[in-house]
Amino acid sequence: MHEKIEYKRGAVFVLNEKEGQLSSVYTEEMEQGFSLRLRLGIAGQAAVTQKSLLIPDVYQDERFDQSFDKRTGYKTRNILCVPLVNLRRETIGVVQAINKKDGDFSQNDLSTLESISGVIAIVIENASLLEEYDCQFHSFLGTLAASIDAKDALTAGHSRRVADIALGIARVFDYPEEEQRVLQVAALLHDYGKIGINDSVLKKPAALDPKEYAHIKTHANMTFDILNKIHFARQYANVPLIAASHHECLDGSGYPDGLKELAIPFMAKILSVADVFEALTADRHYRKGMSYEKALEILDEGIGKKFDEHIVKALKQYLNSLS
Repeated sequence: MHEKIEYKRGAVFVLNEKEGQLSSVYTEEMEQGFSLRLRLGIAGQAAVTQKSLLIPDVYQDERFDQSFDKRTGYKTRNILCVPLVNLRRETIGVVQAINKKDGDFSQNDLSTLESISGVIAIVIENASLLEEYDCQFHSFLGTLAASIDAKDALTAGHSRRVADIALGIARVFDYPEEEQRVLQVAALLHDYGKIGINDSVLKKPAALDPKEYAHIKTHANMTFDILNKIHFARQYANVPLIAASHHECLDGSGYPDGLKELAIPFMAKILSVADVFEALTADRHYRKGMSYEKALEILDEGIGKKFDEHIVKALKQYLNSLS
């Protein structure tokens, strides 16, 4: 069984080949978030060669970059450095231990660090894959939102503006970051069903007649039907329902399901307020956008019937924070 390595400082770096550097993602007794040049220093040598290094006296090793010690005043004596390699035998980072607490690092210490480097590499690789998945997911959402914008140049950007307002409200409520991300996704996609609405109705430069209004109301159901075909995992599972419920009203007069009060997801209530405020203050084919003051008056009139009082108040707090 390997023994514990007694060292004074340690760090885990991830490799950024494009920028030619190693960036710290975890440190012990060291400053956070610093980078090392890939082609300079002992850590860079380990990353490039994929070979572990045990340096008993760093100042006797020409590969040692003394700039960190000179800048911080710290005295590095000895180093263990092990490359982190994934299953495809690609270097993804380096793990490093600095200054053994008592004496010099041994081959046994090096073997111990090498034995745990595989676990560290798996953790980093999984985190990288999750980050890549998250990036692809949000890129996909952006493409969907752009396809809605393409339907009507005048209302382009509506969903993103609604998302910004909704997030502003959520921050007033001190929503956790995870819930803010769910709200943002639902906001970006809340009108996706409009992709199935006739352009003649969406762009009509006058009030809609009853038949046209009935047609445009179908976008809420279409939003749910389309989004429900997308696999929203874990915390995003309720996005289709939240997005499709932004036209529901507290008194049950909304659509598509005539939900009331507690039956309406709270995030959908936030979207309702954000959506109406953005729509009232923006130009439309049938009217010019109104002032914030007038839009807030309309929202106030709908409190208890259409809109939640606390959410309208939070909207005002958010708007005040912008001025």
